[in-house]
Amino acid sequence: MKKSVLALFAGLLFIANAYSKDGAGKIMPDVKINKCQIPPKIDGALDDPCWRKAYKSNTFYDFKLKNSDFKSNGDTTLRLIADKRYLYIAVESKHPTPKDMSVEQKENFTRIFGDECVKFFINPGLKENKYFRFVVNPGNACTFNGSFIIPKGSWPSATRISADGWNLEFAIPLFYLASYGDINKLRMNVFRKKIIKDYDDSNVEVGKFEYVSSWCPTDVWITPEKMARIEQLADDGLEVPFMVSANAIEVQRFRFKGGKPFYSVAMELKCDTNIPGK
Repeated sequence: MKKSVLALFAGLLFIANAYSKDGAGKIMPDVKINKCQIPPKIDGALDDPCWRKAYKSNTFYDFKLKNSDFKSNGDTTLRLIADKRYLYIAVESKHPTPKDMSVEQKENFTRIFGDECVKFFINPGLKENKYFRFVVNPGNACTFNGSFIIPKGSWPSATRISADGWNLEFAIPLFYLASYGDINKLRMNVFRKKIIKDYDDSNVEVGKFEYVSSWCPTDVWITPEKMARIEQLADDGLEVPFMVSANAIEVQRFRFKGGKPFYSVAMELKCDTNIPGK
């Protein structure tokens, strides 16, 4: 009997350690995604009814590379929901002084990770340590990088400054992730960087400090087993959305029409998804 109890305890300890962070006693999130019939409007408002039934986490952990103490904070709230076409993600980021949020990069595919930002690391169901990294700042400037080529087609996103920080809302086309791995074994982590400015007694800025927090209790950026598991994404099958990109954009002649100034713009529209009949 004693040996059976010890064996059971050892088994439970093994299971707990398999999903814990290096003895910190924190379990990685295991999310079973709810599905929505009416998707959210990607506008940063986060007021769509579907968000009320979404997975929600308002606990992030202080992050320091190889030296985290896993102290929790309530500055960031993450929501996840999906349909057959997209994984929808919403992030509310609180900031003590929103007017001080650092947003230097205005263009896509620049060094956005130097700004106040949210970073997503997504492993599309692969055992290898491969990932997409998607970074967005409060001005909705975005950048991609990681182990794969930059996605073709749109990952729609929108941000909105609020009274106590900023909101992010965006959608990931599931068919694109499924083309790389097993969509039902997807892993993801979310990092939020908050920048706080410091002022002297004369209200002159004398420095700024960066604080990074993580949805998963980890002290590394990218390791699949230390990322959240996202399940049930493809239980009902996937659908490919119709997505179009604009290429070869050319601003042409300036003219007046009805007393108002106009520019003519020529562009090439390209279908980024192969849907029969579209």
